[in-house]
Amino acid sequence: MLVHEAYNGSVDVAHEVWIQVFSQLASNRAVRACQYLLKEVTLIGRQSALNPSVPQTLLAGLNECEGCDGIDPIILIQCACDHRCWSLASDALQQMAVGNDDATAMEAWWAILDLCRLTGDPETELWARRAMGVEDAVLQADTLLLQGHWVDAQSMVESWLSQQQQYPGQTRVDDETVKAATTAWVACTRELSWWSVNGRGEESCIFGDRPLLELEMSSRIQDWRTIQDSVSKYDWTSYPQMKLCSAYFAQSQYDNLAGPEGQKRKSELLLDVEQTSQRVWNQLLNMWISSK
Repeated sequence: MLVHEAYNGSVDVAHEVWIQVFSQLASNRAVRACQYLLKEVTLIGRQSALNPSVPQTLLAGLNECEGCDGIDPIILIQCACDHRCWSLASDALQQMAVGNDDATAMEAWWAILDLCRLTGDPETELWARRAMGVEDAVLQADTLLLQGHWVDAQSMVESWLSQQQQYPGQTRVDDETVKAATTAWVACTRELSWWSVNGRGEESCIFGDRPLLELEMSSRIQDWRTIQDSVSKYDWTSYPQMKLCSAYFAQSQYDNLAGPEGQKRKSELLLDVEQTSQRVWNQLLNMWISSK
C-alpha cells in the first residue's frame, strides 16, 4: 500500500517514504526483497503516467538512509541495471572502481564501458578509458572515430601500433590500451569498407586490391555475387578468411529454403559467421602489423 501511495504522490514523496519505511531493508541489504519491491514499483509505474524516474529516486533514497552504510554496491548496481537506472548504476560503478587497482576494480571499469555502450554515452566511455590509463593517442583516435573521421582515426592507431613495434619494451603498454587500439582500428576499417563499396567519399581510393576488405564490403550489403566472384578471383587458401567467405556464400544458397530443415541450416550458418567474424578481423590486424 505504501508503494502505491508513493506513486500517487510526487517524486519527493516517494523519496521520503522510501527513507522512512525501508531503512531496515537497507541495513539488511536483502537482495530479493529489494528486487521484489522494485518489481512492484516498476509494474505500477508502467500502468500510470507518473514520472519514470521514481524507481531511481527510490533506490537513491534507500542508499542515503540514515543509520546505515548504504546499499552494497553490487546489489545497488544489479537493481539499478534491472530497472534501467543508468546514471545511478554508473555512479555506483565509478565509486567502486576509483582508487582501486585490484581485479574487482577492473571488472567494475569493464562494466562501466559495457553500460556506456548500452546507453550510447560515448563521452563517459572515453572518460572511463582515460581513467583506466589508456594512452592519449588511442583516446584521440577514439574521439576521431566517434566524429566520423575514419581515415584520420585509423592512421593515428596505425602510427601508434608502428611505434610499439619499432620500440618494443621501451614503454609499458597495458592490455586495455591495446584492446582499445584494436577495437578502434577494426571499427574504422569496417566503416571505411562500407563507404568504399558504396562509392562514397574520398576514402574509396585507399583500399586497392585487398580481398579481405572486398569480403567485408560485400557482406555488409549482402552482395553474394561479388562474394562468389571473390572465391574464384583470389587464392583463399592463403587467407584465414576462407571459412568466413565460404560461410557467407553458403548462407546465400539457403535463403530460399523453406521448412524446419532450411531454417535450421540457415541458423547454423549465421552462427558460424558470427563466431568467425571477430577472429577474422583480429587476424587481419595482425597481418597488417606483421607487414610493417
